[in-house]
Amino acid sequence: MKSNKKSRLPAALMAVLVSLSSASRVGANPVHPTVTQGGATVTSQGPNMTVQTTGAAVINWSGFNIGAGETTTFVEPSSTSAVFNNIGGNSPSQILGHLDANGYVFLENPSGFYVGGKAAISARHWRNAGRSPRAACACFNSARS
Repeated sequence: MKSNKKSRLPAALMAVLVSLSSASRVGANPVHPTVTQGGATVTSQGPNMTVQTTGAAVINWSGFNIGAGETTTFVEPSSTSAVFNNIGGNSPSQILGHLDANGYVFLENPSGFYVGGKAAISARHWRNAGRSPRAACACFNSARS
């Protein structure tokens, strides 16, 4: 005799599967920049984003992800220049592609970070801060001096 009961995945397992499928579709380099200190110009062409900064720049982003096959490049005036990136939203940043910089790059996202296995980060100094952003702020302030 066949059962008429349909099998159901537990809700927690479904949530994990949905989360994993969303993570694999991360794309769109960082979005919606607002420069709050210094200067920065953001240009995008296909999967490549270039952020040209002046001296010590501070940029607020509504989201900061770099999908597989994407590149975000910070072009700073010198190798001693610094850019501080404050990331809003309720989701961790996912770095799955390339992040390049010729100077200091600081990322702050209270929701945290995920750096994928094939991600590549190339910078003079790179620092990310999740739930304890004071460390990134202190390093940024010392880099500006």
